[in-house]
Amino acid sequence: MPNEIVAIHQVIAQGTERLAKTQSSAVQRAEELVLMLAGKHKISADVHQLASGNALVSVYRGLLVSTDGENFRWTSPEPDHRSRPSRACATEPASAAARIAEHCMLLRNRYADEVLRSPLPADVIPADHVCPV
Repeated sequence: MPNEIVAIHQVIAQGTERLAKTQSSAVQRAEELVLMLAGKHKISADVHQLASGNALVSVYRGLLVSTDGENFRWTSPEPDHRSRPSRACATEPASAAARIAEHCMLLRNRYADEVLRSPLPADVIPADHVCPV
């Protein structure tokens, strides 16, 4: 019986360690993206860690990037061929930053009321999704 309890505790410890690595890798990748955006494209952005372990990068109103530590995902300001919002994805911070910079410029060139009426997500992060500091 004591050996079973020790084994259970080891499995829990391994799961917790794996979760901690996932959380830090998502934030780390988000920070890499922010550095690329600032350094190469002169775009400021900020990182928010979510309780799920993922991270969000707030770039511009209507341009919110999520990452799980492996992929970057966001909604493109350019609609698809059916005039619906299309999702964009990248695996590397450099390629994500280049595409996000293009999307940011598209949004900056639009009128504010057009951006507010669009189906793009607002730059709002509910408090219950953010990890407390």
